[in-house]
Amino acid sequence: MHWHSNADELQYYIQGKARMTVFKPGPKARTFNYQAGDVGYVPVGNFHYVQNIGDEKVIFLEIFKSNHFADISLAQWIAMTPKEVVKSVLNLSDAFLEHVKKESNPVVKYPGFEMPSAKGTPQNVKYFKNFNYKVKNPPCNAAKEH
Repeated sequence: MHWHSNADELQYYIQGKARMTVFKPGPKARTFNYQAGDVGYVPVGNFHYVQNIGDEKVIFLEIFKSNHFADISLAQWIAMTPKEVVKSVLNLSDAFLEHVKKESNPVVKYPGFEMPSAKGTPQNVKYFKNFNYKVKNPPCNAAKEH
């Protein structure tokens, strides 16, 4: 999980199937599924992560309107905050905190900890029940070519 402090993020999915969850300030979150040809969007400052939910590698292009890339992961934030504060607020063990890195690490996997499988996880569709994000009459063949 990470966020960008200086620009919105626009994504173009090239290969694979992915699920992205975006957390807005306050108790608001949205989860979306993507595949090749889809476009994702994350407003500046919103926490988010992308999870591979398919059988092949996920490849997507990230685009930022900025002259430099800036992000911070939740792991980096935890690693740079005094352990006593993190332990008192998040109730994390010393063993867990020893494996958190200050360096950027886009793929996070800790020994002895597995994320639950995304397969079968319901998408957050209660807010988008009748929302069809697919273009019915695309203006060009670009989506078919990828």
